[in-house]
Amino acid sequence: MNDRIKVRVTSRLCLLGIAAGMVTILGTTTASATPPAGNTRTTLVQGTAPQGVDITKEGPTDVVVTDSVLTPGGTTGWHKHPGIEVVTVKSGADTFLLADDRDCRPVTVAAGGVLIVPAGKVHLARNDGKVAAEAVVTSFITSGLPIRADANKPEGCPS
Repeated sequence: MNDRIKVRVTSRLCLLGIAAGMVTILGTTTASATPPAGNTRTTLVQGTAPQGVDITKEGPTDVVVTDSVLTPGGTTGWHKHPGIEVVTVKSGADTFLLADDRDCRPVTVAAGGVLIVPAGKVHLARNDGKVAAEAVVTSFITSGLPIRADANKPEGCPS
């Protein structure tokens, strides 16, 4: 019985020693990190994607970042993209209609919100509000393809 107790105590002391050694090593690494110098970084927009984000794009890819402003009553028209689009609303609110939704229900994304539009999904964004809506849009497009293709209005969806 005493042998088992000694083994457990010895194992715990060994683990404690390893943990203390790791803290020392990691502490030393952090202390020697280099601070930025001559670098300015400005956050353009920040939002939360409640559904999470999973972006997979193979092959040469153009990453395109655009600033999109919709005036009250403005619309993008029905269109699609040959790549994934991450829309982060900066101010106001954008209302999206997605063609594959049977009822074409509007999805409103307010400032601080994120909508991810899969490649090839026909959609429309509009501003139903009384103030301009601004969004920063990051698109992951197959290299060499145009960023946007106009699309016909899907049946059952408003314009």
